[in-house]
Amino acid sequence: TEWAAGDKVPKAGLKKFAPAARKDNVFADAESFARRIQTPCNDLDGNDLPVSTFQAGGRVPLGTSQYEKRGIAINVPRVDMDKCTQCNKCSLICPHAAVRPFLMSQRELEGAPATFRDGSRAAIGGGVLDNYHYRIQVSPLDCTGCELCVRICPADALKLEDAGKAIEAEKANWEYAFSLPDRSDEIDKTTVKGSQFQKPYLEFSGACEGCGETPHVKLMTQLFGERLVIANATGCSSIWGASNPSFPYTVNAKGEGPAWANSLFEDNAEFGLGMRRAFQQRRDFLTLQVEDALGDGTVSMSEKLRKLLAQFLFMRKENQHDLLLPRGRSVYHQVMEKLEPLLKEESTGHAKLQKLFDLRDQFGRISFWVVGGDGWAYDIGYGGLDHVIASEEHINILVLDTEMYSNTGGQASKATPAGAMAKFAESGKQTAKKDLCRLAMTYKTVYVASICVHVNPQQAVRAMLEADAYPGPSLIVAYCPCISQGYPLAESIQHCQLAVDSGYWPLFRYNPDLVASGNNPFQLDSKKVKGDLFKLLAQENRFAAVMRRDPKHAQELDDKLKRSVMQSNQLMQVMDKEDLEGQFHKLVEGLSDGGG
Repeated sequence: TEWAAGDKVPKAGLKKFAPAARKDNVFADAESFARRIQTPCNDLDGNDLPVSTFQAGGRVPLGTSQYEKRGIAINVPRVDMDKCTQCNKCSLICPHAAVRPFLMSQRELEGAPATFRDGSRAAIGGGVLDNYHYRIQVSPLDCTGCELCVRICPADALKLEDAGKAIEAEKANWEYAFSLPDRSDEIDKTTVKGSQFQKPYLEFSGACEGCGETPHVKLMTQLFGERLVIANATGCSSIWGASNPSFPYTVNAKGEGPAWANSLFEDNAEFGLGMRRAFQQRRDFLTLQVEDALGDGTVSMSEKLRKLLAQFLFMRKENQHDLLLPRGRSVYHQVMEKLEPLLKEESTGHAKLQKLFDLRDQFGRISFWVVGGDGWAYDIGYGGLDHVIASEEHINILVLDTEMYSNTGGQASKATPAGAMAKFAESGKQTAKKDLCRLAMTYKTVYVASICVHVNPQQAVRAMLEADAYPGPSLIVAYCPCISQGYPLAESIQHCQLAVDSGYWPLFRYNPDLVASGNNPFQLDSKKVKGDLFKLLAQENRFAAVMRRDPKHAQELDDKLKRSVMQSNQLMQVMDKEDLEGQFHKLVEGLSDGGG
């Protein structure tokens, strides 16, 4: 038997796999991991690696995807910098962070390759940008050839060319650009253009070409990456987010970056809530230690350190919101950056200061995000999601809505709209899509937003910043194009625009904080329905296939969908009116009667 055969294995043959044999199993950096584990795995030699090669506990370094250089695209974009308007939209929409803007000083430009130098222009936009030169640089070996940057460019400055020629011409340019200093601290991240000068802490993932999920998560990392913690539900986002041995989440020059962990469909929201509450407890303990150190006359410290500790203690005691500084930085994070060198210098003077230095990472405020797809949020994990948004904890939820279980082959979820064909709904889904946003709004204590970065990126930036600053739970639902919806993803920008224009995917924000100042908490950002819903449906094979199979039945389902879309948009038009204190609550509470 197998058991008997196992008993006969020579003991000596097991020695190299014993935990005691592990030596030097902590990787100093991502490059070491790539050399020792990633390269053998990609060469299909992973089975030959002994257990002692791996780090105990399952931890892995961030940023290993940068070493793969897959080179899978047939054609990649080339930029005509004479046409470029420096809007940075190509960088925003790139699913794999293979197109980026770079800023160079005059000295750095002089040391660049000749073709890099010739393709750079003076940065425009005023302020700090006047000190730099600007260039859009493509990484031809990391590009997947999805065409989205070409389609979104308002100046027709990008054209596709043969990947072989591009690699030869641009490989050295990308390597030079990638080595330039990070100047994100100098730039206002609260605008679309400014956000793209921030380092993307999600780069070169294994997501599909043209993926609609990664631009949303990449933008989230650009806004909060240095203080970001992600609890990721199993699904597409966990696969492209952490497929061993390639990890696309990365760090900056200071070693700061997202902390990422994956949990299951059924408990990811609770998993993230547990992280948040554990951090809160540790931070409460830090507050007590700060109070103790400031009140102890035997603790000698500089006046500068005392003032900063007192500032932190005041903000904590007064439960102040984490205000955004002019460039979109966290006040708490700024305090932490000032405290760290002072505590390091003075920690040897007293044990209580040493303790504060040991707890220094708790001075900043972490931005907690629970991330997953609609299969998790609308279906299997909905009970946990509802529990989290009812908790009134300061935690954020990002739902990447592809309207089906994309990762497992396109099964129907409660996010699938009526009339769409999916697995387990082969003749078209009979029931309407669950309105997750309106359900969350019934609590009246949850920040809620519906976004699509392909259509209105500034609204998406604003929604993420507002959600992070809101002192309670937030829910952002992002419309994410997916190949399983049945149309070429190169057309997803125009397709998403039609989805918004037809009322199929309205863009809005609901901020309960606005009620205290007498303002309407609901803001409809896509004001007027002006597109043709049936034109949108005809472009997607999941609807068109039902029409080909049974036109009469398909028409009935599509009419049902249109009525639902119209009712929902009419409700939101009313909610967007200014007079809403009583009327809004009446409308939202009417959900319990099945309205809309």
